[in-house]
Amino acid sequence: MAKYLELLIKSDTRFEIIGDVTMGLVCFRIKDSNDLTKRLHKRLENDGRIHLVTASVKMPEGEEIFFIRIAIVHIFTDEAICEYAFKVIVDVTNELTVGQ
Repeated sequence: MAKYLELLIKSDTRFEIIGDVTMGLVCFRIKDSNDLTKRLHKRLENDGRIHLVTASVKMPEGEEIFFIRIAIVHIFTDEAICEYAFKVIVDVTNELTVGQ
């Protein structure tokens, strides 16, 4: 299911996947924007429909990349659940980026 969620996230050109999707972990961010990604995470938490965690990594060039992590680990997670999570992410991103 993590690979399915990865495909959903990749279908929206505003997002980028960070790293390889393995062991049910999908890491993504709004392309080229730590600030928007942080704001997205805060809005998702305030929204309350899904709970996601964040992380950051410092690249060899010194740049820090902030991203959101989704862990798909429950045995009963199916496409409908992935689609719901993606819809929430898109809805909140749309609210965040209105007028930009």
